[in-house]
Amino acid sequence: MKLIIEQTGPDGKSKFIEKVATGCPDGGVSMTEEVFEEAICEQQLDISFMKEGKAKIEALLRFADYCVEYGEYSKGYFNYSSALEKTISEGKIIKKYKNLAERAYQGIIRCNSCDDEYILEMSSGVLEEYRKFFQPDK
Repeated sequence: MKLIIEQTGPDGKSKFIEKVATGCPDGGVSMTEEVFEEAICEQQLDISFMKEGKAKIEALLRFADYCVEYGEYSKGYFNYSSALEKTISEGKIIKKYKNLAERAYQGIIRCNSCDDEYILEMSSGVLEEYRKFFQPDK
């Protein structure tokens, strides 16, 4: 399955973007980088306008998972970190967000295995800072 999108430029001329998204036999979807970036920006904007609370944290985590799945470790890391920060208050995990905090921490562990030195360094710092909440014996 291929999708073709027609775009009209500032000069009024139309152009077609081919192979925007392709359905894969395993149920996945692949898309061009241009469309992927546009989708990511739109999703981030939607999340930024959400009311603070559980739904927003869950959206951040789903978005971060999506980014990491497509190799965007930087965006994934920043969303996992944001979710993690929202689940901790006054040096403790907020009880009603315990599972979300664990998901965010595990996501940062995933980001810590990427090849990007900056993300590796940043995620290592976050893992060290929050380790006491998730691995108290170490």
